[in-house]
Amino acid sequence: MWICNRPVADGKYLLMSSIYGDKLGIFELNLADKKCTELVPDVTVFQPRFSQDGKYVLYTVSERGRVLLNRLPWRDGKATGPAQLVLKVPFAFPQNSNGNAYDIAPDLSKIVYARPGGQADLYLLSWQGQSLN
Repeated sequence: MWICNRPVADGKYLLMSSIYGDKLGIFELNLADKKCTELVPDVTVFQPRFSQDGKYVLYTVSERGRVLLNRLPWRDGKATGPAQLVLKVPFAFPQNSNGNAYDIAPDLSKIVYARPGGQADLYLLSWQGQSLN
């Protein structure tokens, strides 16, 4: 199953994630030549996105009892370095709950997430001062 995401600001690339099957990970689609390239293998990611400045691919990964926010340096269709851990959220929230259950501000200043239950409560995490980007 492929999940498509927003294009980078120049409109040349689209991020996609594969969450089922043999090829898990984050992929990019070059819209000009329709070539699909693997960026981050072997992760289950529901909403990869480009950072506000287009220099990083942002994604979250669930880990036992917490969520890790990562960024992959990126430029002109290529990863330019290893993924970097940006933030460890010290509790878990669902990555997917009948659709997208969270969103990250492109400047990394906020995370909004849902906690499904009897009612779908929404929560906002934000940082005072500078963003994490």
